[in-house]
Amino acid sequence: MQRRWMAGIVFAAGFLWGFCWLMLVAGKIIVDFYRMGFEFETYEPATPNIVALIPPLAIAGGFYLVNLFDVLIAQQRIQREMNEDIFTTENLAHIAATRFSPRRHRGTEK
Repeated sequence: MQRRWMAGIVFAAGFLWGFCWLMLVAGKIIVDFYRMGFEFETYEPATPNIVALIPPLAIAGGFYLVNLFDVLIAQQRIQREMNEDIFTTENLAHIAATRFSPRRHRGTEK
């Protein structure tokens, strides 16, 4: 467990904000489209503004990608710390003594 709850809250809040904004903009476009279909004789919709989707999509995608890179960096740091703990002098001496011991290969002589 990384216990990076503050970073998780920031990334989740930023992504949620961008995603909700994206859903509101996309929902307005969808509602106008269906309203045009149901009230085709009287309703004159404005041209949908597809460019309005770009900022919320960039914000949500940006927070998502930054979160992925943050998790990757945290996992690499944890792995590096684990490797440093494994490769101490005492552990290497123990590995060398037990791995290359003649007692380990008993019964393999011809």
